[in-house]
Amino acid sequence: MPAPVPIPPGAAAGTSAPDRKLYLPYSTLPVLVGPGRGKITFHWFRVDRTEPIGDYARLILGYRALAEDAARRAERLVDELFREDEFHLLRTYLESRHGVEVRTGMLTTPLTSVKPDTSTRLGTLRPWHMEGAEEASEILLHRLTDDENYGLPFAVWGAYLSTTRPSRAV
Repeated sequence: MPAPVPIPPGAAAGTSAPDRKLYLPYSTLPVLVGPGRGKITFHWFRVDRTEPIGDYARLILGYRALAEDAARRAERLVDELFREDEFHLLRTYLESRHGVEVRTGMLTTPLTSVKPDTSTRLGTLRPWHMEGAEEASEILLHRLTDDENYGLPFAVWGAYLSTTRPSRAV
């Protein structure tokens, strides 16, 4: 069993105010093979959270007025985000185990669940679901939890949008 990832100084578990700041971490990775050489943005998200990240009524704008199915979608969206302590653990893990730099968008709650925010792409759209009208896209997942000797105390997956432009008839 691998040793758990140490909590970085200043990021002690439970010290984050979960009802004010949430994190949307990402990494920019080089593409080393194929015709699409360049960089991709890999978005990290929590999966299988067993307890809600916080009080949904405080985290989600207009939560009490949402229809039941809209409320469940909003809850799942928010539960995929990271608290500050979780973000620091993920960053430490990816930098020490994989040499991958992790950046983040910091979101202040309450978050909208019905109207996308173009600067964070939250709302009903997640960054890896954004598709251009003239592009064919595929969402590719990496289950970080499948790493040998996975060392985080929670499940994390990553996703990026693989975009290919369809050929046009001349």
